[in-house]
Amino acid sequence: MVHDYIAVFKEESLSISPNDQIPCIKELIPFELSQSLLFVVEVLGWNPKYRKALGAVIEAVPRTSNLFFTNHLLSLVYGIYEEEVHAPLQPPNETNELDHYDRAFTIDPPLSKDLDDAVSLTPLPEDGNYELAVLIANVAKHINENHPLDKKAKQRGTSVYGAKQSCASNRIGRVSHMFPSSITSQLSLDHLEKRHVLCLPATVAIKEGVVTSVVSGNPKEAMVTSQVRFTYETAKKVMHNEQLVDDDETRMQVEAFDDATGPKSRMIDTLNLLYKIAMYLRIKRLGDAGYCYGQSEEGEESNWQTHLLIEELMIFCNASVAEYLHERLPQQTALLRAQMPPLEEEKHNFINQNQNCLSHSLSLKRYLNNPSDEAGSFIMSGTTLQLLIDACSKGDHIQLASVLSNNKLYPQLAMAEAMLRSINRKASYVVIESSKEHICANHSHNSLALSAYTHFTSPIRRYFDLVVQRLVMSLIEGKPVAENCELAKLCSQLNVRNKIAKDFEKADNKACITRSCEISLERAEAFVIKSSNKSNDSFELSFTSSHYECIHGRDTSFSESDLNFHHKIEDGATKSIVWKIVSISLHQSFNLFSHPDVIDMPSANLKAPRLSEVSK
Repeated sequence: MVHDYIAVFKEESLSISPNDQIPCIKELIPFELSQSLLFVVEVLGWNPKYRKALGAVIEAVPRTSNLFFTNHLLSLVYGIYEEEVHAPLQPPNETNELDHYDRAFTIDPPLSKDLDDAVSLTPLPEDGNYELAVLIANVAKHINENHPLDKKAKQRGTSVYGAKQSCASNRIGRVSHMFPSSITSQLSLDHLEKRHVLCLPATVAIKEGVVTSVVSGNPKEAMVTSQVRFTYETAKKVMHNEQLVDDDETRMQVEAFDDATGPKSRMIDTLNLLYKIAMYLRIKRLGDAGYCYGQSEEGEESNWQTHLLIEELMIFCNASVAEYLHERLPQQTALLRAQMPPLEEEKHNFINQNQNCLSHSLSLKRYLNNPSDEAGSFIMSGTTLQLLIDACSKGDHIQLASVLSNNKLYPQLAMAEAMLRSINRKASYVVIESSKEHICANHSHNSLALSAYTHFTSPIRRYFDLVVQRLVMSLIEGKPVAENCELAKLCSQLNVRNKIAKDFEKADNKACITRSCEISLERAEAFVIKSSNKSNDSFELSFTSSHYECIHGRDTSFSESDLNFHHKIEDGATKSIVWKIVSISLHQSFNLFSHPDVIDMPSANLKAPRLSEVSK
């Protein structure tokens, strides 16, 4: 359908010379329309002799800050859409030989539709031992490489999650599923639905209440019936023996679980023991840095224990499957998720610029050559100090640990963490192509501190996980695996799709923050940090809230000349500038992030450290 605000060219406005394969346009879209509308153009052809392609306008979107049109425009720009494919799932071969896990449960966000994973913890006859089972929906059992659903899923590569917006008691976000919603619901590990899964079992040894070892077994096929559907919030409440006042459904599910398992395996004990196992795995992997955990989304900060529990169990499962594949497959067919360490020169510069403060951070001190060196002076804002005082006065050791380990709350550490992000290399999907004995050393995951890692635990929302699942199924069933050249091409394609999805999510977050600030201006605390790769008088802002993680880099880069300083003190190559913590107001449109008028400069009564380090 052609709308009245889309310019339609008459036939006489096109001219075609005998040697041309495409027509030339004599008439352009009127200037007035181009100022009020954005046009979606489908490319019809592109002659190599011409600088520009020939296209047809297929849609016009108003230039407006209206969130609906913004979301629609972003979906068009990034090619994010959900197309329904009407094709039934393959019925799996039913068998009674598979183990059935009927003590399993899921922990996910409140409105999740793609429940890929469940966990189970079962006491073993041996005293003090347990079987831990990470159970992943067996999508490969229902969708093979020739299935119509597989073609579309491969094109999409991943589910895409838009910005979360407040709605009643929950924060909801737009989701564009990799599989159609109707298929996702059939694969999801829903409450009391019997599903085929791939299971990674592990034996957990516990002595006197302390986890002493976790040894993974080989992946296997199994069946699962999830008994409880938790959110991160409700799982935390059960862990802490709090009442589920407003959630009768989950309360009844937990009561039914406890009645079926007996007093020695109540849900509260199961969750707390799983948290101990998760912390054991985390500290074994990261050392002292394992005590740091500050990655929860806005609104989920109080649920960090249950987030950590699931995150660590999934990392353990993915790493175990990576080792399993590497040991059993020809080396050129192992699929990994790799992240190389920073370049040595950049790492050396990072250490030199931040060596006086790194030892103050549990997560960053591992970069020091000698962590026992005496630390330099340390700055703490009044806001952070008050958080520490409140945690101590309440005797809340969990909150105290959370504040102490959150680098974003301390100016020097916020600066160091921002610099580390800039030198960290991107993780990507790779196929092992070398035949060296220690191949995984060249394809390690630096940030996770693992020699081999893959993606296996989310086959409903990531296509790579489905491909890894098929490799695992091939090994279990003794079938041949895919050729290396096919997998290498697929990895390249999925890396591109992942980047597009992440770029869309960041842009959508910015759009929602902008829209929110149009309605009511927001004030956000941020530290001023000096960027090593900018001009000498520039700096960037590092926000203390994870809500603003999508706003960084060039969007928060300013020049000193933008600010009205109360006074400067210059001493040779260094300078000190006096101001308080900067507040930045975000509103109207994206380009206001770089507008000097949006910075409030309260009267200064506190002297900041040298700008070459950090300003407070």
